[in-house]
Amino acid sequence: MKNTTTTILIAVGFTLSMLLTACGDKASDADNKADPATADAHAHDHGANGGHLIELGTAGHLEILHDLKAGTIALYLTGPDAETPVTIAKPPVLKLVTADGPKILQTLAANASGESAEFHVKADILKTEPENMRVSLEFQGKTYNPSLGDHDH
Repeated sequence: MKNTTTTILIAVGFTLSMLLTACGDKASDADNKADPATADAHAHDHGANGGHLIELGTAGHLEILHDLKAGTIALYLTGPDAETPVTIAKPPVLKLVTADGPKILQTLAANASGESAEFHVKADILKTEPENMRVSLEFQGKTYNPSLGDHDH
């Protein structure tokens, strides 16, 4: 009887520990928002252009539109309201991990004025879903490297 009780207590303790560390708990969401270097696509909101929104700390949002058929990605930077465009001078860089190794893709600004809130990249490698894809960008005085792997198409 004592062995059965011990086994049940261990199983209950293990189950509780798994529930407390599960994805979506408020502590880990707060941690992702507080640290710009690890800002991630955790919420599944959509932006003004229909793309997936990624929160960049409290500074603003990055919206991503990935067209697998065309092999393109469009990135849009907005303020905290997820609507007001915010321009940056240095175009974001996409970093991908593929079966052939790491790849770096430079985005191009949508306008020629030097600063833009909209960036595009087209490459055959974007016609498939990479194993791991991140974007590196400087936004509101900080560098962000959010994962783009968990987004809608």
